[in-house]
Amino acid sequence: MKQRGWPVVLLAFAMLTAFIVVAGSVIYRYVGGVQRQLQQTQDDYRERDRLLTSLRFDTLYLAIELRDYLLNPSPASDAERKVRLLEFRDSILRSLTQAENQKTFQDQGRIRDLRERFDTLWESVNTVLGLTPEERQSKGPAFLMTKVFPSREAMILVTREISDLNSALLERRQASILQALDAVQTRLIGVLAITASFGLIVAILTTLKMRALESRAERHRQQTEESADELRRLSQRLVQAQEEERKAISRELHDEVGQMLTALRMELGAVRKQCDSGGGSSGARIDAADSLAEKTLQTVRDMARGLRPAMLDELGLSSALKSHARQFSRHSGISVNLEVHGNVDSLPESHRTCAYRVVQEALTNCARHASAKQVRVTLRGSSDLLSLRVQDDGTGFSSQPASRRGLGLLGIEERVRELGGSVSLISQPRGGALLSAEIPLPPESLT
Repeated sequence: MKQRGWPVVLLAFAMLTAFIVVAGSVIYRYVGGVQRQLQQTQDDYRERDRLLTSLRFDTLYLAIELRDYLLNPSPASDAERKVRLLEFRDSILRSLTQAENQKTFQDQGRIRDLRERFDTLWESVNTVLGLTPEERQSKGPAFLMTKVFPSREAMILVTREISDLNSALLERRQASILQALDAVQTRLIGVLAITASFGLIVAILTTLKMRALESRAERHRQQTEESADELRRLSQRLVQAQEEERKAISRELHDEVGQMLTALRMELGAVRKQCDSGGGSSGARIDAADSLAEKTLQTVRDMARGLRPAMLDELGLSSALKSHARQFSRHSGISVNLEVHGNVDSLPESHRTCAYRVVQEALTNCARHASAKQVRVTLRGSSDLLSLRVQDDGTGFSSQPASRRGLGLLGIEERVRELGGSVSLISQPRGGALLSAEIPLPPESLT
């Protein structure tokens, strides 16, 4: 059994496609995870930085408000400053609570330290808020220098340390993400290498298989062409041998059998004279035998003319075609209009024989299949081309493949092709048929 290679190639390409899809999906999900991780890291960093910035600014503004409260006592603005101090306190407490709940802060101990520093600072604020205006004027500057400013600086220092930790955490996270991206790149290079290698193997195997198939197809084509050429040569030799055999049989029938029948009639004539002079009664039988010999001689001549018309060799193609057209019309009842242009009688014997046989076979087909009433035959010879057209007004036919054509048309095509010509047949149902043949002529064949 012949092994089919296309299932293997199809399976190989299917495996390659599946590998690419699976590897691409895995890398896509991995890259998506890295991107989400990077986005989450940036979001966490921005949230932590926002909280730390808010704590620093709120602490600075709280210290400024407390300083103004101590150094610029004014009963009209004290209440307003107290409200702002409480607002800064609430804001700092909210930020501290969010920082404590923020799991991304690595050093929660520093957050607790920051809350303790703020509690110390707020105790100082509560102490200031409990002073009388006179005590604020007398103790305010010293209290700021010894209590408030140190607590503020300590708190800001802690926020800066936490900010540094936050930046360091961001750098570590970014480094980790870069490593992950490097791993993705490495995996991608590996997948590409495997895909390219597998694709190269499949391409090489496919190319080798295709080359083998092409070589086999080329050998088959050459063998087919050689077989076709050999069949064509055999067909040409067969046609030539058939034509030679027809010519020989026609000559034998005309020369040998015809002469013998003619001699027989002469002998019968002599016998009739003897019988007439002797007064015998056998004259009727001799007349019957003479009539039978005459019919036999006519039949032999018709057979010889059908096999190879002597007129074709003696008088030329034009006269042979006219004679055949008259006989065809007399036997079939179909009118034949023959037109001959050019001195076709000087054609080579092979071309004259081919043209005569084409017309003979075409008329036979018209009588057998076309149900035609009239046929027009046109033969035209030029300096380099012999053109032949046979057109009838019969029933016609639909186009058929070459494999279903009759032997007569195939014989016509073979004869014309032998001389390097071409044949075309155009027809349609109830539209008649047109047979055209063009045969190239050797130089100076028409004079």
